[in-house]
Amino acid sequence: MNLHEQCLLRYLQNPEELSYSTEILKVNNFILEKQFILKNISNSEIVKTLTSHQ
Repeated sequence: MNLHEQCLLRYLQNPEELSYSTEILKVNNFILEKQFILKNISNSEIVKTLTSHQ
């Protein structure tokens, strides 16, 4: 079960904790976005070119 499924299940079991589940998903999405950016930067040709000239 992934994090989104866990949060949905938690919400269904405890609807009063919606804000908690929402915050968890926001933080998770923020982390995933930063990982995506870092991965793409590290794979970019610009970085490869810059690092090869050092």
